Amino acid sequence: MSDPRANASKLSLSEKFVRLRTRLKDSEWRRYGKLLLAGKALGGFTMLEAGFCRSRETVNVLMECIVDTCLCGILFFAFGFSFMFSHGNGFIGYHWFFLQGAPATYETTGVAFLAFWLFQFAFADTCSTITSGAMIGRTGFVGDLLYSVAVSGFIYPIIGHWAWGPDGFLALMGSDGHFLPSLGTGFHDFAGSTVVHTIGGFIALAGAIVLGPRLGRKFKRDGGGPMLPHDLTIAATGGLICRFDCHGVCLHIRQKVGCQLHSQWLSSWIGRHHLPLLLGQPDRRHPPWWGCRRSCGRGCRAVGVASYR
Repeated sequence: MSDPRANASKLSLSEKFVRLRTRLKDSEWRRYGKLLLAGKALGGFTMLEAGFCRSRETVNVLMECIVDTCLCGILFFAFGFSFMFSHGNGFIGYHWFFLQGAPATYETTGVAFLAFWLFQFAFADTCSTITSGAMIGRTGFVGDLLYSVAVSGFIYPIIGHWAWGPDGFLALMGSDGHFLPSLGTGFHDFAGSTVVHTIGGFIALAGAIVLGPRLGRKFKRDGGGPMLPHDLTIAATGGLICRFDCHGVCLHIRQKVGCQLHSQWLSSWIGRHHLPLLLGQPDRRHPPWWGCRRSCGRGCRAVGVASYR
């Protein structure tokens, strides 16, 4: 008889994921994913931003991340989730305000409604936190409250409804009687790379353009240079937390291609960005701390190519 352990060692990464998922109940599987994603949004981004900012801005960063999470929870409970995931029209949903009248499970997923809400709340908080990182040194605490309300309560849920809502016009795109029926296919978002990270990134870019450089920023032409991070230990720890917690989304893999892309991408990323740091041969074209910042940033974006929603 063949040894089961020997056969298990020959399984590919995607086959191991499938085997693990069959051993766990779907609710347990999703619970692990929610915990990891919440850790990324709460702990990973907080440490990442606090480490890369200047020391005088640390307290403001910590307060922003904590308040962003509190505000996002209230707004997403009150009407953000309703705008995004309830039935309505192709632009916005208009049911389940304050989660009233919600069913036991969400749509046809079979997932408990509150469990689905918690998972999507972590995504909403991530989008808001991405924006807060770009606003460090550009806005005060009141400014953070204003854009946090706008992002968590309106911008993210409404745009998210287009792609992830049950009747969003991008979700139904390509089907008969809907947007661009001749296209023949709908819009597919890869694990939040568009709905979460692109929305947060473009809002951050817009804020940086409107507000201008950070206070005290001196460019090279004026005898200055890039603003150096004040604590790389905290920043690197936050980046590693974000990178690890991105696997929380991978727990929801439904396509085999997700695992294949994940393993191939990680191997190339580690070889390019981590081995030179371990061998003491960082990229000489950038300052010594640049490799840490680049690795942390790429770790946060791993979710974009690691899995398929």
